[in-house]
Amino acid sequence: MVQVRLGGRAPAGVPSDPSDPQIARISRAFSLYLFSADPERRREGWHLLQQVPVDLATVPPTYRRILETLRRTVPFGRLVTYGELARRAGTHPRVVGRAMARNPVPILVPCHRVVSARGPGGFTPGLHWKRYLWQLEAIKTPGAAGPAARD
Repeated sequence: MVQVRLGGRAPAGVPSDPSDPQIARISRAFSLYLFSADPERRREGWHLLQQVPVDLATVPPTYRRILETLRRTVPFGRLVTYGELARRAGTHPRVVGRAMARNPVPILVPCHRVVSARGPGGFTPGLHWKRYLWQLEAIKTPGAAGPAARD
């Protein structure tokens, strides 16, 4: 299991040596997803990121179920509303919103793909990042009338 930490130093005992093959694979996956000009290479990066094990043991059980449902059911280039994700996870849309705000790994568990029925919804790192990630995945920006999502 690899712990991905965005910014700062890795905790003691967590692999962080760039020559480590597992770290090199994760680095390559992030590079493809975030920086490739070719949409198919970005998709390839995303699929590689989906193979990274994510440890959500410190996340409360209800939020963990929601985050796991999101990761498992909402593919690259697609959006889902808070309400639809709540239905899939067996909970309420507001609980989904709280789970998204507490997502410890926002790219590996793609909370940027969760939107309000009336627009983009929130995003803890900032809406400009949410829109940037949509652009990478060629997702049409949801308007005031509702998401351009394909739930």
